[in-house]
Formats: sequence, C-alpha cells, structure tokens
Amino acid sequence: KQKTAYEIMPSLVGSEMCIRDRVTANAGIEVTGNIQLQNNQEIRFKDTGGTERTAIELDGSNDLNIGTSANGNLKFFNGSSYTERMRIHQSGKISIGTTAETKTLAVQQDGSGGAMGIDIHNLGTNSADDAVINFETQGHRDYTIGIDRSASSFKIARSDGFGTTYLTIADDGVTTFSGAVTANAGVVVDNITIDGNEIDVGSGDLTLDVAGDVVLDAGGNEIKLKDSGTQVGFISMASENLT
Repeated sequence: KQKTAYEIMPSLVGSEMCIRDRVTANAGIEVTGNIQLQNNQEIRFKDTGGTERTAIELDGSNDLNIGTSANGNLKFFNGSSYTERMRIHQSGKISIGTTAETKTLAVQQDGSGGAMGIDIHNLGTNSADDAVINFETQGHRDYTIGIDRSASSFKIARSDGFGTTYLTIADDGVTTFSGAVTANAGVVVDNITIDGNEIDVGSGDLTLDVAGDVVLDAGGNEIKLKDSGTQVGFISMASENLT
C-alpha cells in the first residue's frame, strides 16, 4: 500500500503555505527551498512514551539549543557507515571515540601507528598569547601548565598567568625548579652545578653513601684534592689541628 507524502513549495497564499499531494512509496515531507521557523519556536519529537520533547530551538536570546529532556544521550554520527563519533551523556560527561561514561571528558582512538593527542595552538603573536591548561578544585589553589610566550618556555605555575612558577623548561632544555626537589628513588645526572660551581665526574667513581654525617664546611681552611688539575692532596684545619 502506498502512503501519501506532501511536497511543500516555497510559495505562500495569504498566511498559509501551499502544500500539494504527491504519491510516493515512502511517507515524508519533501521541501524545495528552506524551512523557516519564527524566533523562539521549536522542532519537537515524541519520545518512546509519546511525550513531546523539544529537540532544536533558536530561543529569544538567539541561542541555538539542541537536545531534549527525554533522558537520553546526545549523539553525533558521520561517515558512510554512519558511525557514532561523539556523545554527550545525560550527566553532561563527554565521550569521543567511546561510548563509556567514565570521565568528564573521555577520548579514545586507535592511532594505527600514529600519534593521538590534543593540539592547543595559540595563533597570536603578542607576548601575552600563551597556550595553557588550567586546573582547579573548589576551595584549593589552582595551577597552570603550558607555554609562556613572553619567556619562551614551558611552565608549571600556580594561578592563571604564571603568577608563581614552580617549574620552567626553557627552549634550550635548561630546567629550573623554584623549590626543593625530593627524589626518593634517586637522581641520575651527568654534571651537577651548585651556585655556579660544577661537580663533574667524567668517568670512574664518586660515591657518597651516608647513613650518618658527611659534612664539608671548608670556610677557606682548605680541603683540596686534584689530579689533572695538578695539586693532589691537602686537608688542613688550623685551630683543631687537622692537617
């Protein structure tokens, strides 16, 4: 049995739109031209219970509202296989490449040997055109991580605008910590520079394994041991008679 569809032509008679019947194998509405609704009007669908639900609306503030109160998710599809790409759950959580409702934003993709990531690229050229991500929990301090364009460096700092910087990595790779660094598993380095003075072990042994005290506080009373820099030896202390 054939069903009747209606073809709507872009013409008006008085205040009514002209609709003419045409016979087709499938029911529906075919429009030649645009469908125009007045501001603050809605496109509605019925849910499985038969209740009308607003789906699309350009409201009185000219905001385009998309979604329903039908207790379902908002899904986005594309591609020739009509594949779901993203969904906004009823809870407001967003899933991209997955349907799992796990985090506020969940992104999942098979990189197929390529990189998968998020690109934050500030195209501005002014000194304040940083590229950052801000983190904050209610009632606690907030942190900023990103690129400080004015300093040409990557930073981890407290508050927006790199107010108090804790870690700085410059373009040349030089890394600066503004506070103490604790490494319970040990620190592996090549050369160590302390206040402009370098501790350099080219090869061989330098071991300080201390459970008690090792204190070297020379104060000009000499502890000098050299090799390639000549002078080999010398430990001296005047008043307490260590020579």
